[in-house]
Amino acid sequence: AVFNPEYRFKFLVHGKFDVDNDGTPSEAEADYVRRRIVEWGGELVEGDELTGDLDFLVLGATPPEPLNLTPNSSDVELRAFLQLRESRDQYDRLFDQANKAQIPVLNWNRFELLTGMNDR
Repeated sequence: AVFNPEYRFKFLVHGKFDVDNDGTPSEAEADYVRRRIVEWGGELVEGDELTGDLDFLVLGATPPEPLNLTPNSSDVELRAFLQLRESRDQYDRLFDQANKAQIPVLNWNRFELLTGMNDR
């Protein structure tokens, strides 16, 4: 491989991140990750699908498995269950697709280390 300083790596960022390590992943921290990628010189791929020219998948915190519903669960609980299950399924699907396509999967810590952006 030959290093090309003109090449802009393409990143797909998915999920919520816990950049400040407070134990609470958030969409605001995912936006921070996206901004850092752009500041580093990377290009963001929009959406939640892997593209053929993707260089890296950056995944946030693994969504928890939803708890089982009870027979008397409310509509709010049902919607929350379905949303959490879809979030976890999409996370797992992207991870599996990236592995099969041999696209490197990074979390925030690995991204910081590999790009030299770790400011701690």
